[in-house]
Amino acid sequence: MAICLKQTFRCVSLIALLFASLVVLGCGGAPAARNPDEVAICTLPSVVSEEAAHEKAFKERFVDGAAPSDKDRLRIPTYAVTNNNKPIITGDTATLQVYFGDRTTNDKVGETTWTFEKQGGKWKIKTAPLP
Repeated sequence: MAICLKQTFRCVSLIALLFASLVVLGCGGAPAARNPDEVAICTLPSVVSEEAAHEKAFKERFVDGAAPSDKDRLRIPTYAVTNNNKPIITGDTATLQVYFGDRTTNDKVGETTWTFEKQGGKWKIKTAPLP
């Protein structure tokens, strides 16, 4: 019984150590101590791509009145949307280089610069040109 408890404790300790390592080192190559504004900006392009089918949620990610037309809204998820993870932040505005790929071939289709604005403490997309 005591041996079994020791093995269980070791297993739980190992799992806790692995989890703590992931938290400290970060996942997916992202830096562990990243500026929250950078994280918020860099996630928006992929979030709007996922939310494009839901008009209300999609429009809430944009500065008031800046959401693209329905035609462009429905074009966004046809691309694999990524970015360079290096927003340029100046006060309450920012820019980010966004890349578009073909979802089936992963070939690069184009790249554009999106602009962002902080409204009510949240980063929102101001312009989101498509290739």
